[in-house]
Amino acid sequence: MSRVLVESGIEWIGKYPAEWNLSPLRGIVDNINEKNNPIKFTNVLSLTNKLGVVPYEEKGDLGNISKEDISQYKIAYKDTVIINSMNLKIGSVGYSNYDGCVSPVYYVLKNNEKSDISFINYIFQSNFQKYLGKYGKGILEIREKISMYDILHSYIPVPSLIEQKRIASYLDKICTKIDEIINDNNREVELLQEYKSNFISKVIEKGMTGGVKKIDNKYISSIPNNSSLVMLKQITNLITDGTHQTPTYISDGIPFLSIKDISSGIIDLSNCKYISNEEHKALSKHANIEKNDLLFCRIGTLGKSIVVEEKFLPFDIFVSLGLIKIKKEIINPYYLKYVMESNYYKEYIEVVKIDGGVSAAKFNLSSVKSSPIILPKLDEQNLIVKYLNKQCSKLDQVIKYRKQIIEKLEEYKRSLIYECVTGKREV
Repeated sequence: MSRVLVESGIEWIGKYPAEWNLSPLRGIVDNINEKNNPIKFTNVLSLTNKLGVVPYEEKGDLGNISKEDISQYKIAYKDTVIINSMNLKIGSVGYSNYDGCVSPVYYVLKNNEKSDISFINYIFQSNFQKYLGKYGKGILEIREKISMYDILHSYIPVPSLIEQKRIASYLDKICTKIDEIINDNNREVELLQEYKSNFISKVIEKGMTGGVKKIDNKYISSIPNNSSLVMLKQITNLITDGTHQTPTYISDGIPFLSIKDISSGIIDLSNCKYISNEEHKALSKHANIEKNDLLFCRIGTLGKSIVVEEKFLPFDIFVSLGLIKIKKEIINPYYLKYVMESNYYKEYIEVVKIDGGVSAAKFNLSSVKSSPIILPKLDEQNLIVKYLNKQCSKLDQVIKYRKQIIEKLEEYKRSLIYECVTGKREV
């Protein structure tokens, strides 16, 4: 027999089983606010929306750099839920499998005798996370802090402890299978993208004829016979950073492009933010974008670029996007885009980063301008672009299909978790 569902009166929950309780989160968790002073743990933990809770050294270049003085950090025990108060809106919450210490901006929650910690973690993986976003306070929308008070005083549906454990066990089993399929597809996407970069590199480094000549260069050992090696600044009229001014976002207006709006070689405006026409005019003094200009990323996904087509105008550019105005009588903008996707250009970026330090910020505007570019005659460039467009479009279709599978699986996983933790699905 189906269970009886009743209205909760709470927007993120909707209906829930009549035999369950509604409780503020503070009724089933304890907030651990214990300083690491005197030093109890030297193992610094980090939290990202992709990796969850991991030892700091395993997170790579993601997120902030840890402080040397860990006595000001918080204790975080194994089997707790850790929340980044500044990044909760983008999914920075996760289950900890480690004892360690965390940044003071993190919250650490432990279950009490009424709750199961895995069930609590799944509560945070549901619509509850998005619901908490309304309490965010701050200047930058993606960095709005959500207070512990607002989290602890928010209501959640609470079944018996036995049922909490049953729900968590069921979700562990199903979500593990879903994650395995997602990981397989992510690996396939990575392999396809790696193959694409290798393919682009071979075409650019050998040209359409295949004849090459050896050169003495730190980054490139040979180039096509009919090509020369130039620096990027030699084939441009302008190379500049984007505006570093944070705009005021509005519900509708002029699209304000950031790196996240560039996907699979196209400009995607589906989640683009907007600014007023007046602010656009003020910011555009720094960089007025025109057809066939190249936008590139100097911070984050280094080298990622897009050719601006007329249908996407007008635009302003965000801090992570730079602007290249090329000499169109010398170089095809789409050829330059392919160069910036090639392995030899990515290897150049890595060498610059290593020589200047590990920070991606070391790849500065001077480094961009000094980028080595293999430059064949314009007719040869046009042939390369035509050939690569045809071949890469096939690869992009497969990559897009794989990403759609991942998106659907993640959507199903979120829906499954929500239905289980609110009792709409019996397990």
